[in-house]
Amino acid sequence: MPIRPLSSSLSRHQPGRRRNRRPHRRPRPPPPSGRIARNPLHHHLPRRRHRERSKRPRTSKPLSAKIRTTLTDASRRLGRIDYRSLSVEGKAQYDIAKRFVEQAEEALVAKNLLFASQLADKASVLAALLTK
Repeated sequence: MPIRPLSSSLSRHQPGRRRNRRPHRRPRPPPPSGRIARNPLHHHLPRRRHRERSKRPRTSKPLSAKIRTTLTDASRRLGRIDYRSLSVEGKAQYDIAKRFVEQAEEALVAKNLLFASQLADKASVLAALLTK
């Protein structure tokens, strides 16, 4: 393989001329018009039913009565417990259960039945564990 002289390879490049090194860009598609193309079979598709946005049940009276029953049961159980005879951990659980009962009652007043139900269940479980 013959070796070319260095001067001949430099002669091809002209110092005053710049090369365009950017790749060729594709033209952008035209912006969409104001109308959106719809599926021609769209009117044959079944309509989706809208779900209720709130998580509140439709009949709140039976649920609130159930929550009140659970709270009453938990309060009775907590009332039977001798606080002085509990260990340090037991006293902490007792205080937490009492606070759950208070928060559940506040949630019932605010009509937040889902939260009240969860708090009442937690208070009832803690009260049942403390009475064992």
